[in-house]
Amino acid sequence: KGEHFEIIKDKEDSVQSSLKAGFSTINRSHDDYEALFITNMILGGYFGSRLMQNIREEKGYTYGIYSQYTNTQLGSHITIGADVIKKHNEDVVFEIKKEIELLQNTAISQLELNSAREYIKGKIINSVGTAFQIMDKFSFLHYENLPVNYYSSLFTKIDDLTVQDILSASQNHLTKDISYSIYG
Repeated sequence: KGEHFEIIKDKEDSVQSSLKAGFSTINRSHDDYEALFITNMILGGYFGSRLMQNIREEKGYTYGIYSQYTNTQLGSHITIGADVIKKHNEDVVFEIKKEIELLQNTAISQLELNSAREYIKGKIINSVGTAFQIMDKFSFLHYENLPVNYYSSLFTKIDDLTVQDILSASQNHLTKDISYSIYG
């Protein structure tokens, strides 16, 4: 267990590299899913996220960085990605680890929880504006074998989350066993 680094291709004349990091985690059927879903959003799931604020806004190491929570029937994972100013590859890895440790060791603010919560709900609501988008949601529910009330239940669960739930999910499901790949 532990970190794994792989330099896929080191292009000496390149000023930018692509960094990907990821780890396996719990899936949608786990009791902590909604808390980890919000935790991931806070980490790097939207423009106001911690990774974006730290690594883009404060440090200027990248134009953008994201964290994505992907669920499949076979397993779930969180992926972090960014195109980075090459000379800051190690700095970005350090800052990713730092933000994960902060989430594991310090409770987030209620404001930060509310912001992530409202962002997620707004994104879901905006994703059903047309008949085709609504059918996509029904197809998703069918494919994933989820109940018809999945989204209303998700909203309720997200609204019921506390900052302590986020801290607990961070401690239990964010990992230091991350694989990093760098190209460029």
